[in-house]
Amino acid sequence: MVIGAMYTAVMFVGINNCATVQPIVSIERTVFYRERAAGMYSALPYAIVQVVMEIPYVFVQTSYYTLIVYAMMSFQWTAAKFFWFFFVSYFSFLYFTYYGMMTVSISPNHEVAGIFAAAFYSLFNLFSGFFIPRPVSCVPTSDDCCSSCFFVISITYSVLALSRKSPSGGSGTTGFARWHGQCMGS
Repeated sequence: MVIGAMYTAVMFVGINNCATVQPIVSIERTVFYRERAAGMYSALPYAIVQVVMEIPYVFVQTSYYTLIVYAMMSFQWTAAKFFWFFFVSYFSFLYFTYYGMMTVSISPNHEVAGIFAAAFYSLFNLFSGFFIPRPVSCVPTSDDCCSSCFFVISITYSVLALSRKSPSGGSGTTGFARWHGQCMGS
């Protein structure tokens, strides 16, 4: 039940981040076209700044989220467990935010980007490993294309990281690192 609540919260806030960033990036793209036509700057510095500027915002958002959710779930207050939860939540929110930015980049406007992103939310949800358990085999086979989906969709790693054992004995890293090591052949 606790894993389900964490999964739902991460998925909800992630989708909210994705939907919130799309209109902003769409407006910024208009400014970028104007400034690039004037010769002010090129695409690479603009893309780097666009990625870097989301880091502090998501950090503050994750700080509030982690403090509230960690206390409401009545988890053990140890530094290792708290910061592991913060780490997993932070990068989960970041990749949803960057996914929203990517959908705007490959579509003509934020309305189409919203439709495009919504089409993949159900795939993220289905192949996250929460509703349909991931396959026992770590290596996807060529005859089973569905098992490959578990390794492509990034929220799978969030679910695994939130549900495995940590070095201090609670939920967190050790099980995930062991599973990842088995999959990577080490």
